[in-house]
Amino acid sequence: MSLRRDLLPLLLPLGVLLVGSLSLLTTENRTDRPSFVAQQPQPRPHYSQPPPGTGPTCQQDPSLGDALLNEGRRLGVTLQAGEPELPGKDASYRALPGRLGTIIFKQRPMSEVVRCMLISHEFIHVLQHLHGDLMGVPPLGWPTTHPDPAPQEAEAYGHQNRAGYVLQLLKATPVPG
Repeated sequence: MSLRRDLLPLLLPLGVLLVGSLSLLTTENRTDRPSFVAQQPQPRPHYSQPPPGTGPTCQQDPSLGDALLNEGRRLGVTLQAGEPELPGKDASYRALPGRLGTIIFKQRPMSEVVRCMLISHEFIHVLQHLHGDLMGVPPLGWPTTHPDPAPQEAEAYGHQNRAGYVLQLLKATPVPG
């Protein structure tokens, strides 16, 4: 009797292990259970692919400016009202190493189309920063005939009306982490 009383506490955990193992064996091949396979990170778009020449422009849809601002917030771009860092400009983008930066907009009256192009211009700089893996702001390589001597600025001025394409690239960009 004493032996049975001493072995009973040892047999109970063994029984739980056996029942647990049988439960795993019977559910191992079930297809209705959730998959815990690690998902691959979302790939970034090819920022160097030039605008196709189609898609909405600021002239066609000035509300694209607000959509760009919303995507910028989603990605983590800081938006501020104030005096841009570049003298005589209505906006500037300050790229920060390793993370998205800050766009500063001068508050002044302007048409909705001009506002949209200004916002699009600054988000082209954001795309350049993303293209540079957040470590630089290299040109995307989009062809342009704009005469600005700085290639980044020439690219942004040359394509700032392509807000629909800029928005498309931003929407396809995963949040940097």
